[in-house]
Amino acid sequence: MNAAIPLPDLSCRTCGRTNLWVYLAPVLVGATETCICMDCAEARGRLNSCGSLKPGIAL
Repeated sequence: MNAAIPLPDLSCRTCGRTNLWVYLAPVLVGATETCICMDCAEARGRLNSCGSLKPGIAL
């Protein structure tokens, strides 16, 4: 039996929520791993109706 691979501890750089199931743009800042959560990306108009990044948007 294979051992489970632990998920990284990520926090959203916009709202600060941690350990999200769905996230965008993970990066390592010093010793902290951050990302942008789907809720924050959607609230800022960065996603289309399917939940994908709109053309021309880079995170």
